[in-house]
Amino acid sequence: GAIPEAIGDLSSIKYLNLLGNNLTGALPSSLGKLPAIEVLNLGNNALQGELPASIGNLRTLQLLDV
Repeated sequence: GAIPEAIGDLSSIKYLNLLGNNLTGALPSSLGKLPAIEVLNLGNNALQGELPASIGNLRTLQLLDV
């Protein structure tokens, strides 16, 4: 399945590991609304498309794996 747009509502999350969950589709732009995120692991999925520009808003992000 796809990552829902509502993922951007997880305002307090610091670590999100969705490694190897057979996720499909594009990354939602709402990922850029995760102000506390430090680790975002989306590797080993079937995601398509480009990283949304909103990823640049993640000032606390230390590790991004797609």
